[in-house]
Amino acid sequence: MADLSSDDILDAVDSVVASLVSGDFPVLHRNETLDDALAALDGGEKAYLNMVDGDLRTSGEALGGGGYYELEQEALFELTVKAGSEAQSRSALGRIIQALAAVIEAANADGGALAALGALAAPTGLQRDNLATSGVPGIKGAVVTVTVSFTSDQPF
Repeated sequence: MADLSSDDILDAVDSVVASLVSGDFPVLHRNETLDDALAALDGGEKAYLNMVDGDLRTSGEALGGGGYYELEQEALFELTVKAGSEAQSRSALGRIIQALAAVIEAANADGGALAALGALAAPTGLQRDNLATSGVPGIKGAVVTVTVSFTSDQPF
């Protein structure tokens, strides 16, 4: 069992997703604001990806006791894309969401960065409605929640 903290897990997820930057996949930012995303889109970027450090939940003491905790750390990925039409924005958003899911799956596989830490990540939520970008012409947004389960001797 690794002696991991919440911050260790967030840093690992950041590193995994940041490694994906290529083609349609935007550079990963961390804990930035919507204003930063909109400024980047106004400046010519086609997409903006921001990882927000999410909440940590303790789901209980690990089996076998010994002072270890079962923890679940959330990371929220805020995606904002800009394209010439609503359909193009939705398509670009879909490609980025699929790439994000694929890189998380690869990190869970044997030899993957998260598997090496004894952690397991999974997309657990997708929000596309009622965002600040709703109704802005040519811009679509989504928030993908990824939950990472791990065991640690630290409750935080």
